[in-house]
Amino acid sequence: MKFSKKHAVPGLIGNLIVTALGVVGIVMLLLESADKVGIFQYFTVLSNVLVTLASFIGAILYIASIAKGKNLVKEGFQVFKLICVVCTAVTFTMVLAFLMPRDPSNDIWYKGSQLFMHAIVPIASVASFILLEYMTKLRFRFIFVPIVAALAYGAYYVIFAFTAPKGSMVDWYGFMFDASNRIAPVDASKFELGTFFLFIGLSIGGALAFGFVIWLLNKIVHLIFMGYTINSEGEEVGDEEVEELSEEPVAEESTSNDEANEKEEKPSSKTTTSKSKTPKSKVGAPKKYKDGARVYHIARSKFVSRSWQVKLAGGEKAIKIFPTQAEAIDYAKKLVRSQGGSIRIHSMKGQLRK
Repeated sequence: MKFSKKHAVPGLIGNLIVTALGVVGIVMLLLESADKVGIFQYFTVLSNVLVTLASFIGAILYIASIAKGKNLVKEGFQVFKLICVVCTAVTFTMVLAFLMPRDPSNDIWYKGSQLFMHAIVPIASVASFILLEYMTKLRFRFIFVPIVAALAYGAYYVIFAFTAPKGSMVDWYGFMFDASNRIAPVDASKFELGTFFLFIGLSIGGALAFGFVIWLLNKIVHLIFMGYTINSEGEEVGDEEVEELSEEPVAEESTSNDEANEKEEKPSSKTTTSKSKTPKSKVGAPKKYKDGARVYHIARSKFVSRSWQVKLAGGEKAIKIFPTQAEAIDYAKKLVRSQGGSIRIHSMKGQLRK
């Protein structure tokens, strides 16, 4: 499917909203906190800062895409955004499932800046990524990447807790040591092994679960609005690939053998003063494919219902699948322009059109 500005506008709006909410939460936190540097050791703050930064970059990319008429939101950025969104989702879950049950009398979890950091920004970032940022495909393999972020922070937290210098904060969360032992030196006898494994399990398990669920829902929305396309190897291809085909002269662009014969029989309208025969131009001559020119067949897909496929004659798999026949024909014409060949269009029953 060709790039359309209507698919970029929702992503732009979503990123602007998350950016604004994230900035509000961070500014409020800085105003409320006496320690302007120490607050950035917390996973909640780091995840909010990252998702705000990612949303700001995303807004710029969507604006550039709309201005240039081309999708500039690449898969690499989507992976980075997925990591940030999953981290905020883990923050939201950790507060509900871990922090609040451990300290139910504490009412700070959803007050002031904490309301933005623990609830508003995580919910907004997840909703935006799933429902509005569907323009770019994200492959399944990348659902495991957010685990790396969770492991990296977990390693930093655990190592610091056991190696903190004397007089510094050992366990700023209190996940592994009790409240009386958060200042160095560390008393290993008070290490809460069960709580530690619960913390690790929730962090890694949450990152994996959220990575899969958020990817799946985003993929469903992408299929609804953008359609489903595959290449000859059965893998998904980017929408921008169609636009990159060169616009060379078409040597042969016909929908049937009869039409091709009619074109050859028609005399040229231009007259020449010389009676000598002029050699035919070789510009745009079709490239040879196996024993002849490429022939692209447009027919109903056998694997995706109500879809049309572009398939090379003799090929085993479809080059691409489109929701409509018109889109399949347009794509095949561009292949003919760039690679030469001809087009054959089949009816809904599979018969060649005449």
